[in-house]
Amino acid sequence: MGKKPLPVFQILIMFLAVLLLWAFFSFLIPLRWRMFSFFFLFFPLSSLACIALERLFKWLFPKLPFDEKKVFSPLTAYDGLVPVSLLLTFVLAGAFSGALVLSFFFAAGNLTAVLVLNEIRRRAFLEQVPLYLKGNPLLLISMGLLSLISTSVGIMAFRLLDAH
Repeated sequence: MGKKPLPVFQILIMFLAVLLLWAFFSFLIPLRWRMFSFFFLFFPLSSLACIALERLFKWLFPKLPFDEKKVFSPLTAYDGLVPVSLLLTFVLAGAFSGALVLSFFFAAGNLTAVLVLNEIRRRAFLEQVPLYLKGNPLLLISMGLLSLISTSVGIMAFRLLDAH
């Protein structure tokens, strides 16, 4: 079983897309347009931003094997990671520095999750695992535990920073 590719360029594109879309929604959309329907623009514009940034990366760096390392689809806005990160960044970030930090840590957290899940997949292939846990069930359990850990770390960080 081969290792899944590490989507470094896609993580970088996710970071840039969240940051650029936060700036677009924060500064270019007038306040009177920011109503309930405003959030429905997050997904389609996230998809467009991911597709545009991927094409820009392919144009700027034509010799890099960009297509070989794809894990996420830009058409789905990287499986919904960009719109969710954008929504949380839009709600939590008050200034550009806050959006920069949140966008970076969303991208770093997704990269960490991909690394951990790749290692779990590799180790499960090499070691004895009960038949009913092989493959996707083990990954789903691992993702649940990862979400609990990341939520706990986030809550502790907010408590340490005394953020509300």
